Amino acid sequence: MRLAVCALSAMLLSGCSWVNGLRDSTRVQNNVRYNNFSQYGGQYAPGQAGFAQGQHSPCMVYSPRAPIPQGCNPAQVTMGAASGGFSQQPNFGSGNYASSGYGSHADVAGQQSAKYKPRKSLRKPKLRGTLSVGLEKSISGDLFDANDLGGFNPATSYSPKTFDESSSVGSTVDGGQLVDTLYTSTVEGVSQSPITFNNAHSTPLSIKGGLEYIVTPKTTVFGNIGYGYAEGEGVEAAQITGELRREVRTRDFAGDPIALVSDVTNTGFIPNENIANFTYEFSAQERIDLEVGARHYFNPIIKNQGFKTVTPFLSAAVGATYHNAVSFDVSQNQRFLERAFESDGATADYYNVAGPTTSVEVFDSEWVPTGQLNAGVEWQVTPKTALAFESGLKFQGSRDFENGENSSTNIAIPFTVRGSYNF
Repeated sequence: MRLAVCALSAMLLSGCSWVNGLRDSTRVQNNVRYNNFSQYGGQYAPGQAGFAQGQHSPCMVYSPRAPIPQGCNPAQVTMGAASGGFSQQPNFGSGNYASSGYGSHADVAGQQSAKYKPRKSLRKPKLRGTLSVGLEKSISGDLFDANDLGGFNPATSYSPKTFDESSSVGSTVDGGQLVDTLYTSTVEGVSQSPITFNNAHSTPLSIKGGLEYIVTPKTTVFGNIGYGYAEGEGVEAAQITGELRREVRTRDFAGDPIALVSDVTNTGFIPNENIANFTYEFSAQERIDLEVGARHYFNPIIKNQGFKTVTPFLSAAVGATYHNAVSFDVSQNQRFLERAFESDGATADYYNVAGPTTSVEVFDSEWVPTGQLNAGVEWQVTPKTALAFESGLKFQGSRDFENGENSSTNIAIPFTVRGSYNF
């Protein structure tokens, strides 16, 4: 009986050992470890089995990307390192990715390997809206030359005799004397200055809105639509040069009945005097601008902490501009002939000739091609907004006169302040 009890006890002890071995094997497999050491090239000798069974933690992992072992709290997870005998274990990642408990994202991010570099982000946004305000000053080109107006030119129809001045003093009775004075002028020449874009209109103000799309980290393309306005100006466009004349006729009378005794005329003249001028009052200029172009950004010249930078750029654009019709009203200023002659030309007093207003239409509404080259700097004010200042050269095609002539190409210097908002 005692022998049977001893045999049964031995069997139970043997069974418990087998069950524990199976349970340990299962736990090790769940933690990405295997009892079959031959999978790693047979590097483990039987005497090293204690490493797997005695020193291995069920909550140990070998890669920061490995899942949390089943049944383990994240705070219990630790990183394991390969030993000399485990030289051929699979590469689950370096054990240096974490220094504290599993799930410590801040520490992992701070110790990322150099080979996992973050993707370079574009310095500019993909798409942003822009709004700009600008002025421009013409430096070359004439709106028209008055000599090209032909029959539209009011100065060519100037008639000086209309503006003669005369006076008569004295009497014919009792041996009287009658003195008649006549002031006249003759045309020697007509001087007509070309009408520049700056003379005809005030400095144009334009407002534009558009979109800018980033193509590469330093290159963008853009499209704009804008509206421009300029007040019409008054321009002294034509001067009439002539000769001032004074004729004094003196007649003496005597007797009864009265009889003409003598009749003498004296004539004097002053050449090369301005006798009249014409002023053109231009209508306001309105226009619609369409343009597309590209910008190339260079490296920032000023770098502040965070997003605030100042970056230079170059840009080029082409487009078209729609102009309204241009006309002008004519006013004539006539010189006082007597005052001018009696002062030997020193007094230059004029009066406006009253009469019906003459209106001349020079251009009809039309589209003209445009082009622009600019340089500037852009200041990144906030992560979503930027402010740019730019200037350069703007080219605008010629316009067609009503009589078939053409204006010249307008070359202007624009100055623009542009704001942008990142979408």
